[in-house]
Amino acid sequence: MFFNEKGQAFDVFKLLIAAVVAVVILTLLLSIIGQIGVIGENDPGKEGQTIIRDIATKKTTPATSKKVTFKNGTSINSSSIAEGSGGIVSEEGVCVSAGDFANQTDLWDTSPGMVRVTYKGTAAKTVVLHAICDVDRKMAEGVNDEDYFERYDPELGSEKMPDVFWSDCSCIAEPSDQLCCVIAVKKTA
Repeated sequence: MFFNEKGQAFDVFKLLIAAVVAVVILTLLLSIIGQIGVIGENDPGKEGQTIIRDIATKKTTPATSKKVTFKNGTSINSSSIAEGSGGIVSEEGVCVSAGDFANQTDLWDTSPGMVRVTYKGTAAKTVVLHAICDVDRKMAEGVNDEDYFERYDPELGSEKMPDVFWSDCSCIAEPSDQLCCVIAVKKTA
């Protein structure tokens, strides 16, 4: 009656096996992609650019970034942050600090003049960036009197960050009536 029916059930079984294998492979790929993350997501350099671009015209208004992840060798530097600000601030007008981690010199390296911070730890570290911008001369006078940050941004002041010496910042050390923005790495809440 039905010719050539032998083995047709086996074809359905093969199709079912292929579908199960495809679902397993897709699940594995999605989990791997999820661990890698989207390119640029949680990038400290990009987030530093964004925060400075957002607050540079709002002098004495501090801001905190969304969470960022530092991995071994990740750096933020004044050059790329200034470049990403769209010309609002110059490279000489940006200082970066290890902030809450300034005393952990085995894990965080802040270069002379506060132009670069590099994370040297083996485990990824999730933190936030905290920043404020103002005219450099106003910051310099306040830092020398030790009251600028206490008045405008206690999060960056000597009580919260006793190991950070903002007077090492080039735009504070040598003011020229230009915009100066300082960024510190802070622990997440």
